[in-house]
Amino acid sequence: MKGYRRVPAIVGAMSVGLGVVLGVLGAQVSQRLVRQRGGTCDGMLPMPTSAYLLAWAAVALCLLGGFLVLRAKRTPALTILLIIALAFTAFVVYSVYSDAPTHRFLCSG
Repeated sequence: MKGYRRVPAIVGAMSVGLGVVLGVLGAQVSQRLVRQRGGTCDGMLPMPTSAYLLAWAAVALCLLGGFLVLRAKRTPALTILLIIALAFTAFVVYSVYSDAPTHRFLCSG
């Protein structure tokens, strides 16, 4: 029965890790769009829906995982790591939304 007490902490840690991976993927989609807009001089290309979905899924997984881990074990180091992971995913959401606005002309000439 003692091993079952670790299951929420392990699932929570895996959720946080997956949330960070999804955050990185969302940031890559957003950055790829910015490069494509610059390369084609077309600022009207819309942000793919997948970038929004990946970013918000990352936040949700980090929140869920953080709740599970902190419920199972409360250590200062673990709390700090969870705060950093949540801050990273929140930054990804911010970067996706800041890259989303479209502008008519990007190139001069």
